[in-house]
Amino acid sequence: MPTSASAIPKRSPVVDLLAAIPPAALLVGIAIAYLALDLARHGPAWLALRNQVFLRSYLAATVNGEAIPRKQLDLAVEIFLASRGQLPSSIPATELRNVQRQVLDRLISDMILSQAAAAEAPHPPTDWVQRGIAAFESGFAPGKLPPLCQAEELNERAFHQLLTSHHAQLHWLDQHASTAVSEAQVKAWFDAHSADLAEPEVIRARHLFLSTVEVDTPERAALMRDLHGKLERGEATLPDLAAQFSEDERTKKAGGDLGYFSRHRMPEDFTQVVFALEPRQRSAPFRTSIGWHIVEVDEKIPARPADWETLRPEITIYLQNEAKLRALEALEKEERAAARVDRFL
Repeated sequence: MPTSASAIPKRSPVVDLLAAIPPAALLVGIAIAYLALDLARHGPAWLALRNQVFLRSYLAATVNGEAIPRKQLDLAVEIFLASRGQLPSSIPATELRNVQRQVLDRLISDMILSQAAAAEAPHPPTDWVQRGIAAFESGFAPGKLPPLCQAEELNERAFHQLLTSHHAQLHWLDQHASTAVSEAQVKAWFDAHSADLAEPEVIRARHLFLSTVEVDTPERAALMRDLHGKLERGEATLPDLAAQFSEDERTKKAGGDLGYFSRHRMPEDFTQVVFALEPRQRSAPFRTSIGWHIVEVDEKIPARPADWETLRPEITIYLQNEAKLRALEALEKEERAAARVDRFL
């Protein structure tokens, strides 16, 4: 059977590149291409890389895309610890970590409320804002505020814009935090706490004191009896003897004056004797757990029941503040549930 060259199958001149690549290398190439596309389109891989590598080094958190820098957190932690008389370097690493989380949580909450306030574009009364700014500035000694603003790279205009924004947020919070308290609620609270609000019996007295904590000898008891004898004979006054002999450094320069005090402010073995005295009456030398005393009572004010009319304004303010706190907590919880928060700490 005749044949021809044209009938013989020939190899295609087009090279199959995919067939030439090992399967493993092909899979790696596809993965790299997918990753590059994901990074370019800010997909899940990009977000993971950004959050775990890039942002973690200089951000503490983001709230709805707005950053809380690590520097801001570090400063807030220093301020928090300074209020407790501590430095970051003075506490264990585990405790410092817990403080950082606690402070960061507060910064996040503040930013959430700040964003919510800004979103509603509040417009508080101008005079209200101006009074708030003036009150803030008055808290600084003359000439102290400008250097602080310069340190924060704030000019006068930027500084006032920052304060205006802050007071606008405060006004927004006031509008969203219910503080309404009825007269009936105030009276009910008074009735429930009237026993605790009663004014206790109060006296004003002065004393001469010799300590027995470090030195307790018969000679000290004899000295106290001798000083008492001088008082009884009118040879000296208690303020004079207190200034000369008393070992209560807090009161001796004031003639032994203890000021006004109630029973719960002093040790029981002291008040049992003193509260039994009447005004202008002097005690004999008596001993407590810490030493010898001679006491003169200057004034005695009897216990008084709580007065509704006197306490009503204070109770009203207290209950309004409690209501505002509850409203702010509820508002913060609501706004936080809707916020997108990324923490890097």
